[in-house]
Amino acid sequence: MQPGHVVATPYGFGTLTNTRDNVHELRLPFGRLYAHRSSIEGYSPDHETLEDINAKKAMKLNEAYEALETMRRANFELKCQEIGISANHHECSTCVVEEAGKEIRFPRINKFVKDQKSKPIPCLACATPTCIKHSSESFRLENITVCNS
Repeated sequence: MQPGHVVATPYGFGTLTNTRDNVHELRLPFGRLYAHRSSIEGYSPDHETLEDINAKKAMKLNEAYEALETMRRANFELKCQEIGISANHHECSTCVVEEAGKEIRFPRINKFVKDQKSKPIPCLACATPTCIKHSSESFRLENITVCNS
């Protein structure tokens, strides 16, 4: 790359002003950036815009979260299988596991109570369905659901 070449960086487009020992000096709209060549090598303004690059990063992050959710569901199913119950992904995970050991005395009343409960909200950190009983009280004050487990 020669001085004057426009380069896309993680911080936006910049103009190369100087290069020394694999360190590029770039002029950005808000200041100067001194970056190692490897940190800006993957960016090419000729082929992709910064929005395209950010969209690819977002897609990779989305794929990672989908893989995490798949593993969470598989682990929950294994846990339920060990206990000997069926996995219910629509109820609070902690409640499902806790209720496995309890004796069901009044099945019709229990079914009525379960039907009256609100749908559990997914935890912000791990996406596990979490009821009010098993969510963090301090986060709940801010209308944020985070499970205690």
